[in-house]
Amino acid sequence: MCQRSMLAAMTLLAREPCTFQAVEVRTALREYAFNRNRREAAPPEAAAILRWVKRNTPTMAVWEDADGVEDLLEALDTKLDGTPVAASTVKRNRRILNVMVQYAIRRGVLRARGPVPKPPQRWTSGA
Repeated sequence: MCQRSMLAAMTLLAREPCTFQAVEVRTALREYAFNRNRREAAPPEAAAILRWVKRNTPTMAVWEDADGVEDLLEALDTKLDGTPVAASTVKRNRRILNVMVQYAIRRGVLRARGPVPKPPQRWTSGA
């Protein structure tokens, strides 16, 4: 899940990093930002990258923009080398994203109505 969160974060950045290599940004996110136990122990280089990421990360309003959500879904369906991921990976990534969005809605961070489709209600027979 960390890899998908990292890719989502990279996709949502307001602009491409010009001072840092993309691999350095991904490493800082994976090793420090998404690792609660090491977050405070980031070396100065990684801390500088994480400050840049913080300045260039959009607000949660990005989830209310259908084009932005489409860009994110496309990025999650593509490997770093540009080739498509397996169908099972697409399904897993979208389930993870759905859980994250539903959590954000429950916590009041996102509104329930937006371009991210609500999951279908499970149908149960009355029998």
